[in-house]
This record gives sequence, structure tokens and C-alpha cells, in this order.
Amino acid sequence: MNTNRNTLILVSAAMALATALPASAQSVRLKGNTMASPELQSATVTQLMERFTPATRCQRPERIEPKTLALQPRLDKAKKPIGLAKVKEQWTINGCGKQRSYQVIYTLDEKKGTHIEIVDAK
Repeated sequence: MNTNRNTLILVSAAMALATALPASAQSVRLKGNTMASPELQSATVTQLMERFTPATRCQRPERIEPKTLALQPRLDKAKKPIGLAKVKEQWTINGCGKQRSYQVIYTLDEKKGTHIEIVDAK
């Protein structure tokens, strides 16, 4: 499986999903590993901050750490991998003395778009 191709698959949908990072998260660099393109990272951080800020009353994250947990390949009819179907990651946000972890699941569709699902990590 070609990692560059998989990254490009994630990039393709990000253009439609990407929004600017909230001002409070713009100066925070991601520390960790993620399969998401910069555009998809931006969309993910925006969605995460929509959860983190009300839950913690913190608008200034100090650190955001993504971690890739699992890759699920997309298979052709012969069951050979032809790209990625899903990427499961854990993103942890630290800010204002509080920490929250979220499970982020990127699902690629047939049109090479990416759906972002976010749930609180347990």
C-alpha cells in the first residue's frame, strides 16, 4: 500500500471540509502522528474545539496530540488492499489545566470524500 497515495486520498475530501482554525487554536501545533492532511487536520481541530471549549470552558488549548490507532484498508474484489477505507485516531487536547481525549474516525467514501466522526474517548 502506498502511503503517499493514502495521504492524498485524505487530502481530496479535505478541501470541502476544511475551515480555518479557530483563533484560539491557530498558534497550537499538533504534536504526534496523524494520517490527516493539513486541511483535514484543520477541519478536525475546528470540530474538536466545538466540543472541548463548552466542556472545559477553555478557549486556549496549549497542546493537541493526535495518535493514529488503526488503519483499515479498502479492498478490491480479490481482497487486495487498494487504499484506505478508515483511519482511527485518538486526539488529546490539553488547555487551562484540563485534558480531553476524543476518538476521531476518518471514513473515505467512494467519491474520495472523507467523513469525520468524533466521539469522546473512554
